[in-house]
Order: sequence, then structure tokens, then C-alpha cells
Amino acid sequence: EPADAMLLIDEAHNCGEVMTGIMNVVVGEQVLAQADREIAAIRRHLKSAAAIGQIISNIALFMQGLKNSHETEDWFDPAIFDRMVVRGSLYKDMAEVVEDLMKISEYIREKNMMAGEYSMSATEMLTAFLVRISCSSTDPGYLTVYRKEEPDIFLEVRSIDPSDRLRDLALSHHCTVLISGTLAPLESYQRYFFGDLPVTGCSLPNTFPKKNRMVLCAGDITTAFSMRENRENSARVAQYIQHFARLKGNIAVYFPSYQILDTYARLLAAPLASRNLIIEPKDARDAGEALTTFLSLPSRGKSGILFAVAGGKWSEGLDYRGELLSGAMVIGLPLAPYNQVRKMTIDYFRHKFGPDGEFISYTLPALNRAEQAIGRVLRTPEDRGILVLGEKRFLEPRVKAGLPGWIREEMVECTAESFGEVVKRWK
Repeated sequence: EPADAMLLIDEAHNCGEVMTGIMNVVVGEQVLAQADREIAAIRRHLKSAAAIGQIISNIALFMQGLKNSHETEDWFDPAIFDRMVVRGSLYKDMAEVVEDLMKISEYIREKNMMAGEYSMSATEMLTAFLVRISCSSTDPGYLTVYRKEEPDIFLEVRSIDPSDRLRDLALSHHCTVLISGTLAPLESYQRYFFGDLPVTGCSLPNTFPKKNRMVLCAGDITTAFSMRENRENSARVAQYIQHFARLKGNIAVYFPSYQILDTYARLLAAPLASRNLIIEPKDARDAGEALTTFLSLPSRGKSGILFAVAGGKWSEGLDYRGELLSGAMVIGLPLAPYNQVRKMTIDYFRHKFGPDGEFISYTLPALNRAEQAIGRVLRTPEDRGILVLGEKRFLEPRVKAGLPGWIREEMVECTAESFGEVVKRWK
């Protein structure tokens, strides 16, 4: 029984994202079309199937209308969704729709199980979505969102607050222990994960030898939106990367987004042509082969430079031990794109936590992405490397205070010119 067990969670900085991800419900056009086929196939057996077919058509029309939006992600009003979905149908409200869909889902599930098919049907996915969207109207911890990923569009009921579920999970066990190398600042994670639940925190120092690492922060570059078109700033960012590329061994440069990565990959393709530049592909199917190529270079007496995205496939959960990685640089503060959905999320946490709400919901995840990226270098006490935060916002008091103590204490501010000299002296 859970009450008799201790729950131990490693990589605990991901708890919030994992828990909210579990609670999210997404419906895309393919799921909708498959649900339509499943329900059409049982019209002779259930009278309500034909009426639900009209509901599916209305949802498809709603999704088609959202394709005209210029935003790739935005909030949609669940009340308008409800009205459009039941309009012209035999149902007076969404509650009646959900009631019939639940019966149809049960029928399809039993039919599939008898045939040896146990995976979740598209009709069940649609039912779960409509149930959750009904609940979201009274729970501000959920947002109704659409996402466009050409040529598809998805409707999502997105959970933004993991604390209720994490609290229930912790309280159901004899005790719960969360471990991570990047749970800083500890009190922010305690509030985000567990709200006002009493939690005991323990922060341990970095025991790896100081002499094996150097931590630097650029004081003269930024990827802030207002400066992205600034030529002087872009030239300095490129200068930092070129200086960094002079380090011996494999090195990695992490960017806030694929868009910014692509910008500097094009800009530096010629200067880095001799450096075995390997770029993280957007498609996960191509990522494994490219990463294997990069990691195999030292064994062949070669080295390369990796361009990847902070928070992406190559920045977390991988151990680049020994000669596999000699340095890591994070360009920019990897904040999530700011849009209406992000604003609503920040407003929710401001209401919950006051002035700290924006830091906890917006800045804290960005700091963790940066820490995870530079943390790929030092995986054992014997590993050596340079860790670079290429963004002046890391020097701002509120942001700097959110970094782990050992980084705050050891971090040295530099300029593009002084950085070049430091890199030359590193052995």
C-alpha cells in the first residue's frame, strides 16, 4: 500500500511539468476524424451515434475557424466552444453531449476489449476532452488552448498548476523524497509543487573540485526580444560563440529556441566550417544518429561543436562524461514564448503567490533549462570544463538569486573581449 511505502523521485525538477502533462487532454483533427469513423460504425446499434456525429462536425468547424488566426498558440473561450458545438444539434447543452458520449465510449471500449484491443479509442479521447473542458470553466488551474502545427490544429485543456495532484501523491505515501541537482531556489519549488504543505528542504553544496570548472556570465549580450534585431548585439553573440569554439574538445552551445539556433547556425556556418558543427534536428527521429556522431568524435581523435536547444532533446538527462564534453554555453535566458496563454498562466500564479508568481511560473523554468544544459559538462568529480551563461539578465538581482549557490559564488562577469582571453588561458 502507498501508505506503507517511501516514494523517492529523482530528477524532481521535472515533477511540475510531468504532473501537468499527465492532466492535459488534447484532441487533434486526426483523433476527431477517427472518432467520427468509430461512431459511424455503430449507428445501427446506438441511436445517439447519429446525433454525436453532428457534434463532431461542429467541433471540426470550430477548429477550422481557428486556423484563420495569426497566432500559433492562444486561448479559446470554452463558453463560445460549448455554444458552437451544440448549435443545430439535438442537444441543449454540453452536459447532455458528454452523457451520451460516455455511453458510446463504454460501448466501443467493451467491443474493442472483446476483440483483444486494449488501447484507448479516439472516442474515449474525445470524451475525456469534453469532460475536462466542462470542468475547466470552474477551475482556473486549467486553460483551454489551441495550437497550430501546420497543417494540423489541436485543442487542449491544459493543466497549469501541479500542486493539488503532487500534494495528494505525497500525502498518500509514508514519506516522499524529491532529489535533483537543480532544485534552486528550494523555497520556490516547495511552493510551486506543494503550496502551503509543510516541506523539509535540504540543500547540499557542490562537492566537485572548484579547480576543474570555470563559471562565466556575459554582461554585454542578450536574446531579449527588443534586442534580437540589434546588429551590434548579434555580432557580440557571434563573437562569444567563435571564442568559445576555440576551446579544445567537444563543446555545446544551447539556444532558447530553434529559430535563434538557426539564425546563428547560418551566420557562423563559414567561421565554424572546420569545427565539425552538429545541429540538433527538430525531428526526434533524426536526433539519435546526429548525437551519436558528435559523441564518437573524441574516440577518433577529433572534436566538434554542438548547437542545441535549452530544454530540448540534447540538454537534459544525458551524461557527457570525460572527453565527451569540455564546455557548455547557454545563449540567452531560455524563457518560454510570451503569448496570451503565458500571460494568463502568469496572472494565475500572481494571484496565488503574489509578486513571486511570475518568477515561479515563468523565470524559474528558464533557469532550470539553463542549469540543466550547462550541467551536462560536469558529471563526475574528474570532469573539467567551462560553463558559460551567455546573457546579461543572469546578472540581474532577482534572476541571479534564483541560481544555485555555487554558481552565484563562482560566476565571473565578462565581456566579449575579456571572454576571448579567458578561453585562451583555460587548460
